[in-house]
Amino acid sequence: MHHPFKVGQSYAREKILPILGSKQLRSGIVYGSAEPALVAAFTGSRHSTSAGYLDHWNDDGSFSYCGQGTTGDQQLTRPNSILIDPLRTVLLFKTWYPPRTSKGKNRFLGEHLVAGHHWESGQGTRSEDQLLIVTLVPARSPIDNAVQHDASPADDKIDLEELRQRAIDASCSSTPSQISTTAYRTRSDRVAEYAHARARGKCEMCGWPAPFVTPKGKPYLEIHHILRLADDGPDNIFHVAAICPNCHRKAHHGVDPRAFQDTLKVLIEEKERQGSPSQSED
Repeated sequence: MHHPFKVGQSYAREKILPILGSKQLRSGIVYGSAEPALVAAFTGSRHSTSAGYLDHWNDDGSFSYCGQGTTGDQQLTRPNSILIDPLRTVLLFKTWYPPRTSKGKNRFLGEHLVAGHHWESGQGTRSEDQLLIVTLVPARSPIDNAVQHDASPADDKIDLEELRQRAIDASCSSTPSQISTTAYRTRSDRVAEYAHARARGKCEMCGWPAPFVTPKGKPYLEIHHILRLADDGPDNIFHVAAICPNCHRKAHHGVDPRAFQDTLKVLIEEKERQGSPSQSED
């Protein structure tokens, strides 16, 4: 997964499309073959306002993004199904219009993950229509993930099986259709905490030891989401792995990201099938 966009900077649409390998000049949801792990979502255009879209920021920091479809009930067909593809990161852009011009520019608001989606009645001329509302939350960087789960000494006393159960409980505590950013983060933290412990200081993809330890003496591994969204929620012990920075770069920038995901998914499933992780070999 690679892109040149910097948060806060503005780009002409013509500069965004080639990065994704797309020719979608008007669509609010843009995707292409050049970067299959990415999808761009545009908000704030004059078209989206006239179409009755309900995009808005929420108090908890998440963003509600309305799916595509200007008449009648929206459907989970392309491009809406692409937007919630579990293997994609959402690049969120806000369209704005410089003075004395009708040509909009697009300010990059950052990488986002899909925390869930639901259906909502429209407003005004769309009051009879059911609209797709996708909840987006800002993505954490690999550094954020590693630091977030650099367990404190108190956490070291928690049994690995207990961490596993806490991760499972957190994954089942909220439905993907109605979840706050706080709940989303809590679920992510519990699952990632378990993944770090399950890894036992070794990359869950290549098997090599973590390249260094953090100031707290913990092996440095980065959290990678094999699936960012599934029917049972965006975080699951089978869908998250703790991997080394080199493998993490390969996951996003390698020649075949999907093959990488498939291999890692099998490795994690094999780990979990071995039974209680506390009984597995080091």
